[in-house]
Amino acid sequence: MKLLWYTDSKSKKSDAETEKEVDRDAVAAETITVQEGTNSIEITVDQGIVPIETDTKSEDKQNPENSLNDFNERRYYEAQLRYSLIMGEWSRVESILERYKDMKTEALSTDGSTILHIAVGRGQNDFLKRLCSSITDEQLLHQRQNDGSTALHIAAMVGNKDATELLVKKNWRILQIEDWYGKQALHKAFENRHLDTIRYLLKAAYDAATTELQKYLVGYIHTDDEYGVDLLVSAISAKQYSFALELVEKFPMFASKKDDVLVAIARTFPSELDHWETLVYPPSMFLIFDQYFGSIA
Repeated sequence: MKLLWYTDSKSKKSDAETEKEVDRDAVAAETITVQEGTNSIEITVDQGIVPIETDTKSEDKQNPENSLNDFNERRYYEAQLRYSLIMGEWSRVESILERYKDMKTEALSTDGSTILHIAVGRGQNDFLKRLCSSITDEQLLHQRQNDGSTALHIAAMVGNKDATELLVKKNWRILQIEDWYGKQALHKAFENRHLDTIRYLLKAAYDAATTELQKYLVGYIHTDDEYGVDLLVSAISAKQYSFALELVEKFPMFASKKDDVLVAIARTFPSELDHWETLVYPPSMFLIFDQYFGSIA
């Protein structure tokens, strides 16, 4: 607390009083300072003037330099959070999130990626598991990149099957969400030919709570859809026969759509096999073979 007492050197005094007192014309002001926490109070007293109280703490808050420092500090910790996540420095990540709790859900990069997107894209699934337990089901759905991609879209694009399972189990409604181009995570998995991820997403669609969801997810796969046919060819070429059979059973039109299916079958199923060689091939391969020729008969 700072007290400022001002005296009037021109006040009328007797000659005797003037001789006994110190010449007040030489004294401009007397200052008394009292500290009171982080605040200071300035009081000016001069012929009936009311004391004025000022709070220096509120002045500090309005200081543009303080706001700039806070902004720069946050940007610094955002960069540290991204780096620590990529490097797998979990203790550092948790320390930063404890300081800035809102960074769990806010965008950390120019493309709108949140910590959830980054963890999925980098395959940091152990941290993803802990992160999923600390956010709500709705927060999972609302975290979108600038193009509308959810964390599940990212998992589908990079083929992170474990992350796909974690996200769907957290909230199966994430399967329904489309990006701003109208594509769901299943569609992105089709485009990038991640067979294990596609297989899980298809199973999740058919195991979902409502038949409406099943229709919604697979409704865009039509007989003229090249993605489905190419997916079947990829599954056969990769010798994932059980998955290829699942596709043929669910979408029989894929088996007869293109000659590429026959080529893939021919490459993985040689025409001249002896008895022992036929035992090596799984039964699903023969079922696919029958399905194909049955569909074109």
